Amino acid sequence: MEFDEILNNATFLNSIINESIDILTETELNHNNTEFNHNNTELNYNNNNTELTENCINYELCQNKKNNNFDYCGDCFIYFYKKIEIINNHNSICPICFSTNHSIKFIKLYECNHLICVPCIYNIYWDKTYLNNIPINPHPHLDNLWKAFLNTKIGRRVTCLVIYKLEQSYSNFDNYDDYIKKINIKRIPKRLINSLKSLVIYQATVNKYLNEHNYQKYIMKKSIELCPYCRCERINN
Repeated sequence: MEFDEILNNATFLNSIINESIDILTETELNHNNTEFNHNNTELNYNNNNTELTENCINYELCQNKKNNNFDYCGDCFIYFYKKIEIINNHNSICPICFSTNHSIKFIKLYECNHLICVPCIYNIYWDKTYLNNIPINPHPHLDNLWKAFLNTKIGRRVTCLVIYKLEQSYSNFDNYDDYIKKINIKRIPKRLINSLKSLVIYQATVNKYLNEHNYQKYIMKKSIELCPYCRCERINN
């Protein structure tokens, strides 16, 4: 085909451009997918060969194994970095749940002499049961591929312009079609294109679930930064 004929053939040029973009995206995707699988393999290998066997110094509270290089688990290292004293004999009422059960163990709050019950403090800092309820990918065979795709340039664009927008939406993801128009669908790998809408909604649902949980945890942590009893005393005074 002569050069002048090619210039006059817009359809031909578009097919060449789109094919090149798809090849570039697929190459980037395959690289990320390989790296993702490699990191998972390496992580599993390291976990299997550095098994945590000793209890955290606060094991009675957190129920976690300690990091091999410290006396604490990751959570205790971040939040406390000290041995937490557990109080067995008390006549206190928990300021969070208002429990008066004297058989429940308590701990002392940070800046006063009031106590909080162990179940409440566990729920605030260490409870991970919410992870059991994270939405499941409706296309499990595409799970690794989807995670790798989100780390590509076009994947990050989908996250910013579509997924994030849907997270903020209160219309039950009805605006998907409006948001996806901002994305050049031709740049998305063919292996994902047929399942794109359900994958995007799945990711927005996961992000929304985790954000709401983290916000609730944040509120609970803030609620005990100043003891509720002390807060009432300040208001009354």
